Amino acid sequence: MDVNTFRQIKWGRNIQKLKAEELCRDARVNLLKGGGLTELKQFQAYLSEYKITVFRERRGRQALYEGPTPSEHSFKGHLDLYFHDDKQNHFDVITSLTAAFKCSYFCRECRVPFNTKNEHKCESACKKCYAKAVCSGGRSVVCKDCGRWFTNQTCFDNHKRPGFFSGHRSVCDVKKVCEAPSKPSLEKSNFMFVFYDFECRQETLLQGAAGTYLHEPNLCVVQTCSCKVLSIELESRLEETGKSRDVLELGYSFDDVKPKKKTKYKKSELRLVESLDGICERILEYNIHKERQDSTRFAKGMSQTFQTLHGLVDKGVKVELGIPYELWDKPSVEVTNLKTQCETLLEDYESDIEEWYFHHQGDITLKQYLCNDRALLGKDISCLTEVLRPKDEGSKNRKGETGEKAPEDIDNGRDEL
Repeated sequence: MDVNTFRQIKWGRNIQKLKAEELCRDARVNLLKGGGLTELKQFQAYLSEYKITVFRERRGRQALYEGPTPSEHSFKGHLDLYFHDDKQNHFDVITSLTAAFKCSYFCRECRVPFNTKNEHKCESACKKCYAKAVCSGGRSVVCKDCGRWFTNQTCFDNHKRPGFFSGHRSVCDVKKVCEAPSKPSLEKSNFMFVFYDFECRQETLLQGAAGTYLHEPNLCVVQTCSCKVLSIELESRLEETGKSRDVLELGYSFDDVKPKKKTKYKKSELRLVESLDGICERILEYNIHKERQDSTRFAKGMSQTFQTLHGLVDKGVKVELGIPYELWDKPSVEVTNLKTQCETLLEDYESDIEEWYFHHQGDITLKQYLCNDRALLGKDISCLTEVLRPKDEGSKNRKGETGEKAPEDIDNGRDEL
């Protein structure tokens, strides 16, 4: 097929319809009443030089159907489709896996999306040179630079090839640094990595060190907070989008007569996609409320400590915190880390969130379904029940009081900073 013919088919709806009807006749497939797996298998039998794959999960991790792989000499390419949820029963064509699954790279063999070139290690790849196929046969070759053995000369040449890693680096360039004899290797299975952040007080003066105070940890924040915040933000976003009464028309018709299927936006996949889009970015609106001692220290709005400091600046008092004034209200390192943890949770548990959205929404909260029953199962979940307690009525200012902080409160705010 020449370029002009391809363009005519790509941009011409009428010719696309004619070609689709011609394909159905040749493959002896009747789609007047719709189609499913039976019809897909018929198409696959007719298009034996192609491999048909039907994905059913928004990140590409699950496949509804995957045809056999043709022989290497006859293989012409992949035909990828996406099957929407059972309520829509609709297939969409995928022209780009990375665009469809919102990633920079996609491994077909493992069905794994990823964004960094060497982040994913394919199970079918060679463990020595990282080529797509396992190297076998031939005489073993040792590399004097990285000290590793390779299956054969081709395997050795592959690991020397520049550009495999970022820039012009080869596998050898990376391995001779990572596997230096002076750095003993660690078995990954023997370690568990926990991301945490210590909050400290500085109230104890160190002996023999004038003006130096001891950092005493009084709070350790771990990943549990990120799950709690994610569930709160997503349910809040769904509450906002759930007010729409729009109706979507979905699907295509071969005869242009059959009406398109109508779906309420409130129950559609589009609503979930739009709600998840940028959900972790909303965490950057949070601030650290250091006057609180539990997970409620992550909250929107200016903290009590910074309200006091801004008030002092407005009165002309010079306040030195070691950072420029214009950076006071920027997201802190803790909030940025919380956003990163949110993105990790969203990627790891996206299928669970979809399951909750389509089948359990309204019956159980996302915090219970995602955090208690899955992400934090068997871990400390005390932070999930922590709520911000309102101030006692007796603590409100009485008529005639200035409303200023007590001296000990101001001192605590300064020590926390």
